[in-house]
Amino acid sequence: MSKKGDTAHAPITATGPDDARHNGGLMWKIDLRATLILTLACVLGSLSIMPAVVAARARVDAAALPWWELYGSAVLNSVILFGLAAFFGLRAARAAGLKGAPLVTQWAGGEKAPPLLGAFILSAGLGIVAGAAVFLSDLYIFHSGTSAATHAASDTAATLSFFENLLGGFLYGGINEEVLMRLFVLSVLVYLGGFVAGRTPRGRGILIAIAIVLAAVGFGLAHLPITATMTEITPFIVLRAVVLNGIVGAVAGVLYVRYGLEAAAVSHAAAHIPMQTGVLVLAL
Repeated sequence: MSKKGDTAHAPITATGPDDARHNGGLMWKIDLRATLILTLACVLGSLSIMPAVVAARARVDAAALPWWELYGSAVLNSVILFGLAAFFGLRAARAAGLKGAPLVTQWAGGEKAPPLLGAFILSAGLGIVAGAAVFLSDLYIFHSGTSAATHAASDTAATLSFFENLLGGFLYGGINEEVLMRLFVLSVLVYLGGFVAGRTPRGRGILIAIAIVLAAVGFGLAHLPITATMTEITPFIVLRAVVLNGIVGAVAGVLYVRYGLEAAAVSHAAAHIPMQTGVLVLAL
């Protein structure tokens, strides 16, 4: 027997045109509230990497901008870029039949999310494995065991503490990049691809796999601008960015499709633990 208060998290169904319009309006409100939650989280994520941004700018331009301009632009860009990505990502995920952000949607007044503790534990474990694979691949494959990575790491360590780097990886990597690349890009790819691949289970499976790979590749390419402040961009550097970031992106993509944004965020954040720890060890 259900209670009156339980209806807040009941599945939304429509029995006629009026109900459909009502439910459509309700979902808009839920998505807007969920977007606000995600946008505020992304603002925190953007602020967490500002020390790294300031250090990167100092390497290429000695004339530093006022702190209020740097931080103000970070907040404004977060509200515009990640706010739009969150809203349209949530809409695209629902239209594509993906899970979107189940826990955040619940917090925004939507349907109750399924139990996610087990998914979070699995995601953290896979993220740590992926992060270790990234670090070891970078050290022994792309740098052939030389100290090239160490020099860049030591330069960063001179201006940033280990915990500041880790915090930036947790917040910006786990939240901002996942909102943009998984919630938005991957969801939109699946939604748009559905018009081509059709609705068959086999076609949808292939479509989702392609979307995961494309989002992971895009995730790698998105790191090239910051890489350009440290070294010259060559085909080798592009390959390195795609492969290394693609490892984390692919794992996060699979978890996003299976469990939703929050699980992808946990895996991405956890991946920074072995990566930043390895950098710290090399810099010692």
